[in-house]
Amino acid sequence: MDYVTKPIQHEEVFARITTHLRIRDLTVHLNVKIEELTQTRQELVQSEKMASLGRLVAGFAHELNTPLGVALGSASALQEEIKTINNLFEQEEVDVDEVLSALDCVNKGFNLSLSNLERAANLVTSFKRTAIDQTSDELRTFQVQEIINDTINTLHNRFEKTGIDIQVDCPDNFKVKSLPGALEQILTNLLMNSLIHGFNEGKDAGLINIKVQLNTEHLHLEYSDNGKGIAQENLEKIFEPFFTTHRAHGGSGLGLYICYNMITTQLQGTIGCESPHSKGVIFRIDFPV
Repeated sequence: MDYVTKPIQHEEVFARITTHLRIRDLTVHLNVKIEELTQTRQELVQSEKMASLGRLVAGFAHELNTPLGVALGSASALQEEIKTINNLFEQEEVDVDEVLSALDCVNKGFNLSLSNLERAANLVTSFKRTAIDQTSDELRTFQVQEIINDTINTLHNRFEKTGIDIQVDCPDNFKVKSLPGALEQILTNLLMNSLIHGFNEGKDAGLINIKVQLNTEHLHLEYSDNGKGIAQENLEKIFEPFFTTHRAHGGSGLGLYICYNMITTQLQGTIGCESPHSKGVIFRIDFPV
């Protein structure tokens, strides 16, 4: 049997070409949009880094002011005690009890100055370490507990006048190789979320638990609080950009989105959230180390 190829009509050829061109244009348009979204995401992450660094500087300045102020006041008192001792020795008769009392004050003042200067030095060390981590995307080996403590110290001025207790359960000398800056920013966002949303801007008392353990080659971090929780209808939306129930009070809706993005892209991990009976929250985070 002979087969005769049916000639393609001009209209069909034109339709095919038109469809092809539309698909090509649509593909180009989608690629442009994907690039724009990728750039926007990177800008959001960078913006959050700068905001986090700003909070770090503000918290550091506030925390550093206290020990330096105490050390300065103690040094001034020491100066007066030294004058008192000099005056005592210039007298013809020296009262031993007065000298001993003055020396005791000098010793106490010296110890007070030294302890506060040591505290200030530790804060500076913590600040340098945290600032470097938060502006760098390089992998390094670090102690997880140290990073958690640095983050909590950074936010100390936000929590110190609240009734919120922060408990950490992390093995001593637990070292991993990962991105410490990303972990600090994730913890910062979670802590601020608890403060603002879970505990009503810090007006309500409560408890925050941070538990860390190593599962095979993954770091497992469980973050929980016993605050007011998240409504079940909102649980699926919390990682979406710009979703917030706090917009009237200045919420941007980017905190948890930034967390999700950092965990899934930078750390190549996963994050999930539960709010049992809409009371409190539990975030479970896993990423390879």
